Amino acid sequence: MPKKIFFILGALLVLGINAAAFHNEDTLQPPTNIEFEIRNSDMSQYFTLADLGVSIKENSTFKPSKIHFLSSIFGTNNRYEYSWDESKTEDILRSVFQIKKPENAKFIEQNGILNITKEQKGTNLKTNELLKKIISDAPHFKSYKLETKDAPIIKKADLNPYFDQVARLLEEGFIVRTDEEIYTFPSQIKDIIAKLEENEVKLSLNDPYLSYILDSLDTLTYQKRSDLIIKEVPQGVGKATIQGRFQNGRSLDRELTKQLIKNALTYGSNETVGAFKNEEGRIINESGTDLGEMELLSTGLSDFAGSSYGRDFNVRKTLNEHYNGVIIPAGESFKFNDFLGPVTYSAGWKGSLAIFNGNELKTVPGGGICQISTTVYRAAINAGLNIEEQRNHSLYIDYYEAYGEGLDATIYPGYQDLIFTNDTENPILIEAYADDTLAVVNFYGTDDGRSVELYGPYTQSKQNDEVIKALGGLDYNQIAWKQIIKWPDGSIKEYWRVSTYNGSVPQTQ
Repeated sequence: MPKKIFFILGALLVLGINAAAFHNEDTLQPPTNIEFEIRNSDMSQYFTLADLGVSIKENSTFKPSKIHFLSSIFGTNNRYEYSWDESKTEDILRSVFQIKKPENAKFIEQNGILNITKEQKGTNLKTNELLKKIISDAPHFKSYKLETKDAPIIKKADLNPYFDQVARLLEEGFIVRTDEEIYTFPSQIKDIIAKLEENEVKLSLNDPYLSYILDSLDTLTYQKRSDLIIKEVPQGVGKATIQGRFQNGRSLDRELTKQLIKNALTYGSNETVGAFKNEEGRIINESGTDLGEMELLSTGLSDFAGSSYGRDFNVRKTLNEHYNGVIIPAGESFKFNDFLGPVTYSAGWKGSLAIFNGNELKTVPGGGICQISTTVYRAAINAGLNIEEQRNHSLYIDYYEAYGEGLDATIYPGYQDLIFTNDTENPILIEAYADDTLAVVNFYGTDDGRSVELYGPYTQSKQNDEVIKALGGLDYNQIAWKQIIKWPDGSIKEYWRVSTYNGSVPQTQ
């Protein structure tokens, strides 16, 4: 035992003083108002813990002992808990010792105008280290030196190279692209951070804004994987019994997307691509019939947004009840009208407009069925199948502008049909459904290696020498596409798909 402690204990015993009496609860007050000296350069000032904004409360886990008074004497008292706000304490010290706080140059926006503030030189204080040392000595305080440290700052000149990038972020937001969509996330000046990393200024996004981007992408792009199951198949061309829908699963890779955003900012951009984890859907054949290796051969799309109630109903009925699950054996021809059945009100069709006699519009049951014949035709064209019969509508229709303007197919039972042949060596399965107001038709089958290229649309105002040479030039009411089909053996076929309407078509440059 150290001599000093031994001497004190001995003295207390000699004097007959009871240790418990020396440990009087009323005499052990918090060291809130005991003064101590803090020095900085040539200045010094006396403070108390209260002056520095330090709060003191009794430690709830503290248990007094008969020799606790020794802890008080030698400064190892753990009777109290101390807390403080570093920034407030620092402000007090800066005010007393007149030490300037360093301030980085930063981007500001006032009245819609972007600018950069000038930096302010200053010194950083080691406030926490100082307070911890003072508290460790309580209640026997000493004289303390206020330590400082260099403060590297961001200068206005450091931010100048980023001015245009920040301006784009404020004007356009941060942009994330996927294969199908472009997502834009508006940003504010508070969302953009300039910070020093290894003595180099770098732009970044603050955590709430970055989380907003990632959370939004997660919700907007998530796609659950699902399988299409073939239960039974008919003999010849007909409707198979199927369950589910083929769909690949997709979820956002948050960490990789976060890194891509960081990289984009580093290289002066305000946009990047999203990164995803993919899970392939499956086509499961439980029919017992050999259908070959089923995979996606082609897709046809059309948009029926803006349709009347009756037309919208008929489009969805056509997709779901009449063409979803149609199977076409190898070498067989698909005839669109064969799957319609009676197109009457009693058969469940709604009334909507249809074209008659070239330019007359009449309300009839089944108006809108041609939305699906057009979508099926586009899938057949994209698959490179042999088109035997097809005719475009008499009038140019806005519904068919997206996803293949000029590639439309009208039908009318008993008069006009859409017919094409499955000239592959294995069956083709048609999947048809509506995704919101998007009509989707997928062809599944065994890939025989053929590829399809489509060039167009060409109009009178947008035609090149090749179009003029092949077709003699297009008139004001015509739209044309060039289709090229290539086979693995090197053979190539070219087709010109020309639609002629009663009346002019939009002219594009």
